[in-house]
Amino acid sequence: MAIISKSYLSLFGHGFIDYANEHNNGEYSKELAIEFSREQYQRVKHTGNYSCIRPESADTGACYGDIGYVDAVMSYMQPTLADGEFEEVIEVGAQWIGHSEYVFGGGRTRAEQEQGLFDCSSFVHWAYEQVGIELGHFTSVSTDTLKHKGQAVPVNEIQPGDLVFFDTYKLDGHVGIYIGDGQYIGAQSSTGVAIESMEDGFWGDVFNGRVRRI
Repeated sequence: MAIISKSYLSLFGHGFIDYANEHNNGEYSKELAIEFSREQYQRVKHTGNYSCIRPESADTGACYGDIGYVDAVMSYMQPTLADGEFEEVIEVGAQWIGHSEYVFGGGRTRAEQEQGLFDCSSFVHWAYEQVGIELGHFTSVSTDTLKHKGQAVPVNEIQPGDLVFFDTYKLDGHVGIYIGDGQYIGAQSSTGVAIESMEDGFWGDVFNGRVRRI
């Protein structure tokens, strides 16, 4: 909330915070920003001191301040997983065990997700999305995009909810979610969504030690 409040000030000044308090319980929304900007612009456009910063401003008549500023700020922030949310990530992911199918490139439409058609990276993205954590756009997620999310963690400090990577058909070719006790949950080509050991067998052999904490 502190970050959003600072963005309010950069966006329109204290007036927008008062407007948000009055119209939306103090919560930011893009629609509210457009409405406020449009109202303010109608009052000051005669001065000639204001212009439309973004094309969407011209389209909506919201040319007071920068209605895209908050979105721009938030796009540079790494998502964070709050205490306890890792349990929910694992719980929502586990519902697909025995009810999913691995499809390379799958899980990148809502229809496929509803059918439980995932590959490893789309499954991880879906699970985090269920608790409000966006790891990029779901249509373009891959192991290569996920390995740059969050922060690197030494393998000896791994915790449930961390992302773990495996060298399969390429470096970091597979990803899953660590659940504790040397195990992870992920979408595997042979099983669909399942829990596997990282300490022995095939996945133990190809685990490359990369761990990312969201």
